[in-house]
This record gives sequence, structure tokens and C-alpha cells, in this order.
Amino acid sequence: MAKSTHTGIPWLRIIRRGLGPSVHFWPFDGWVVAAGRSAIAEVYPALWSRSFAHEDRGADQHDAYSVAAWLSRADHDGSLAAFMNPI
Repeated sequence: MAKSTHTGIPWLRIIRRGLGPSVHFWPFDGWVVAAGRSAIAEVYPALWSRSFAHEDRGADQHDAYSVAAWLSRADHDGSLAAFMNPI
């Protein structure tokens, strides 16, 4: 039924209007995110959620934690840029 899509798209428009060129919608604005820009990307938490201990988080909390932890790790070890540029 695409409830998330129908809810999310208007918010993306609000973000774009409010932040203009300082936000990068990946990959729609291109594969490479320019320095100094924030990136918004749809993610698939199942890719990483099993890689992190669940601890006392609910399922949605753990998904959010896993995505944030993976992105942080990939940014610090230098692999994030290559991951976001599959070409």
C-alpha cells in the first residue's frame, strides 16, 4: 500500500525547500555527495542488523541503531564513499 512512501515524499519536498543545495538526496542527486553536504538515502536495515548485538532495543530501535552504527563505522574506516559510489 506504500504508506511510508506517501508519508515520506511530502517531507522530502519540505526538506529540499528548506535546505536547498545543502542536502543531497542520494542517489537521485548523483552518486557522489559533495563535501559539506548532508545526505539523505533510503536504507535497508536488514543488511546490517544481524551484525550488531540486539541488547535491550526494540526491533525498530535496533534497525535504526544498526544503520547508524554501520554508517559511522564505514565513514571512519573510509569505506563509505566507495559504498555510495557503485560505479
